[in-house]
Amino acid sequence: MILNADLSQIEWRVAAFLSQDPTMIAEINSGVDQHAASCTNLMKLPLNKLNRFYAKTFNFRMIYGGTAWGFHKDPHMPKFGIKKWKQVIVDFYLKYPMLKVWQDRNIRHVVQGDGTLTVFTGRIFQFKLDTWSGKYNDRQIKNWPIQGISRGDILPLAGVIIWNAMNKLKLLAKPILTVHDSMVYSCPDNEIDPLADLCMKVFNNLPFYIEQYWGVKWNVSLTGEIEIGKNYGSTKRIR
Repeated sequence: MILNADLSQIEWRVAAFLSQDPTMIAEINSGVDQHAASCTNLMKLPLNKLNRFYAKTFNFRMIYGGTAWGFHKDPHMPKFGIKKWKQVIVDFYLKYPMLKVWQDRNIRHVVQGDGTLTVFTGRIFQFKLDTWSGKYNDRQIKNWPIQGISRGDILPLAGVIIWNAMNKLKLLAKPILTVHDSMVYSCPDNEIDPLADLCMKVFNNLPFYIEQYWGVKWNVSLTGEIEIGKNYGSTKRIR
């Protein structure tokens, strides 16, 4: 069987931690569906599967530098006028003000410094000036720390912890690749439950491991989802 272990909403959770926005953190830790909230409260759309998908796309693009013009021109987003998209973005930052403070602070640090940004894991991001404009790319400055910590640091940390535990348990399952925020395993039928339980245990305890490994107090809950199937395209959630 294929077992897909996914870190749930990891970029949103990392953005909440890095910005220390109190509303983002409170919603995550209390189990609020931020995408449903953005759908009804920010975008003023009735809550259904499609509109929640629009809101989820909007939320994630905002942590990476989404713009009113970009949303307006996107054929896969609601057909709002440019004025409404501008208001939705204003309302988003009114709700999550410390996210914008953090984004703007990073941009100033890169522009006024040596073009680099260092995060708590020790990862150093080197940004380059655009050849034509002579400016740094604001979206890269907003995006790279979140992506780097999520997929370059936390996901591998979880993978190593899971792999060490698999060896101790003498499991025959093997990690075969990563896909975005997921680790994918080839897993014998009789090891599905032990491996699924192990992955969820590690995911739920990642704040402890992060503090132990990098020495930072992680105050945002982390968790995951487990899917299984005969192949990657047929996986269904079991945890």
